[in-house]
Amino acid sequence: MILQALYQLAQREELPLDFEPRPVAWLVRVSKDGELLGIRGTHHVLPAKGKQKAKEIPKRFWIPR
Repeated sequence: MILQALYQLAQREELPLDFEPRPVAWLVRVSKDGELLGIRGTHHVLPAKGKQKAKEIPKRFWIPR
C-alpha cells in the first residue's frame, strides 16, 4: 500500500521510476487495517550441478530503488 502510494506520487509528479531486480525471500500480506494475513516464502530449488548440492534461492522481483 505504501509502495503503491509512492508509485502514484511519482507518476503524478512525472518523476523517473527506477526499479531493479532483487531477491525477495518472503512476501508478507497485510490487510488495510494492518492485520497480518499471511507470510509466504518465494524460494525455489536450483538443481545440483556436478559435486554441488541443490540449493534454495529466493525469487527475484522488480523493486523500487
